[in-house]
Amino acid sequence: NYFVNDTIESNKTIIINNVEWELKYKDTLYYPVGSKQVHRYFVNGDENKKVLLDNYGEINSILFKFATLEISKNATSSEVLELLKPELAKIVDITFYKDIIMPQDSSNTSGFGIYDYKFYNQKNGYITDYLNVSISSEDGSVFGLKINNLSATNIELDINKEKEKQAIDLKLKDIVSITNIGEYISYEVCFPPIVKEYENQLYIMHFVSPKYMSENGETFGAIQTLLIPVELISN
Repeated sequence: NYFVNDTIESNKTIIINNVEWELKYKDTLYYPVGSKQVHRYFVNGDENKKVLLDNYGEINSILFKFATLEISKNATSSEVLELLKPELAKIVDITFYKDIIMPQDSSNTSGFGIYDYKFYNQKNGYITDYLNVSISSEDGSVFGLKINNLSATNIELDINKEKEKQAIDLKLKDIVSITNIGEYISYEVCFPPIVKEYENQLYIMHFVSPKYMSENGETFGAIQTLLIPVELISN
């Protein structure tokens, strides 16, 4: 949801990578899934350079190329990570995140293309907080910084795996039936599940692909994003 908040500062100055940037307020965004509110600013009035700030004025997202790493086009993901960490540390406390999902090293001789990194925290196998960022081999640029931290603290997750599987199966079976693409068989987990807040309740966001029997045999469908209430699948 987009709206203009008259109480938000129209102009702000922030420093990123030792560079002072002038920000001009555009609008406020509210994401119902995640219960997140952020304020969108343009850097120096440039609509192609967006920065999202949270309600405390802290950086939530930087949606353009904001730093450059001196790296080889064929650098490994570990080599890039070591140069990336000091750049991120100028903006956010990355020690807050205990784990990281690394991109696979590229075998492409012309360059790795883009490496995507996810710094995250998890509880019982479910991601609670995360920071995503990307690096391009073309020029070593760092971009697409996005932070999503769960505001709820000290949460208890005692998920019943059988109830969870039943809930996913029921929803995907319904989706396959409605779209009339075949007979539902099972599903494949595509990305790690994430804990989300929605309407003052905790949910697990699942990313799954349904497997079904079609005229051409067993087939996997498009990735489906499902929100399942934690209360529904807890022990």
